[in-house]
Amino acid sequence: MGKQKCIACSQKFESDRETLLCDECYEKYKQHIQLSKQAGVCPVCGGNVQFTEFYAKTYYAGEKLCSDKCRRIERLVKYRMRREEYLKGEDKHDS
Repeated sequence: MGKQKCIACSQKFESDRETLLCDECYEKYKQHIQLSKQAGVCPVCGGNVQFTEFYAKTYYAGEKLCSDKCRRIERLVKYRMRREEYLKGEDKHDS
């Protein structure tokens, strides 16, 4: 694919697939998302999330994100996690 610019850390990195996150940021945010289930805290960056009645269930589950950038990072990380799971399952079927 060539050189890409990471949307999280702004570093240039070589990528053989279409992604906007470098491997270091992917691993870091993957761990944040998997471990963070604290109410009122963004699972990506750890920032405060405003409580609203409309988002009450996601607020209490720690799934509400604080900004568009965090939403984009979360979508990219979850997409890559699903893709890795799919490819891992496909490898098992080939064996």
